[in-house]
Amino acid sequence: MAKANRLTVKEIDGLPPGIHGDGNCLFLRVRPGGSRQWVQIVQVDGRRMERGLGGYPLVSLQEAREVAFENRRAIRRGENPFVRRRALSAAIAAGTAASNAPTFAEALEAVVELRRPSWKDPKAEKTWRGSLNRHAMPAIGNMAVDAITMRDVEAILTPIWQAKCQ
Repeated sequence: MAKANRLTVKEIDGLPPGIHGDGNCLFLRVRPGGSRQWVQIVQVDGRRMERGLGGYPLVSLQEAREVAFENRRAIRRGENPFVRRRALSAAIAAGTAASNAPTFAEALEAVVELRRPSWKDPKAEKTWRGSLNRHAMPAIGNMAVDAITMRDVEAILTPIWQAKCQ
């Protein structure tokens, strides 16, 4: 049986280009330019599937392990954790999405719960929430995350950028 959790946070930054296994179907792809992306390679319904889980360090080692574990649990239950995401993306592109996507406010709570263990400064959560509550929540807090557009994000960020750059 392959050893799980082989990578450490300290060694991730020094890894050379290539694909480095953490175990349990989780890999870190290091590009020649130095960018790093978490990838999960699994078998679903007899087919090999490779899915990106996000770039490091935005997605921490712990977060990548948690997502990979949940995906593997879904596969064990006979589900394909990648189908819903693909179907939702197609529906959004076609303009027919009637999703059960969380609101921005709900997603914020979920992300805070995921990120909380990695914050070293006790003030980080307060700072993070304060900024989002002040700038994003009034405009998109009640919107489903799959309905938020680039225009919505630009409308939130433009006044901040203008204030900071003047």
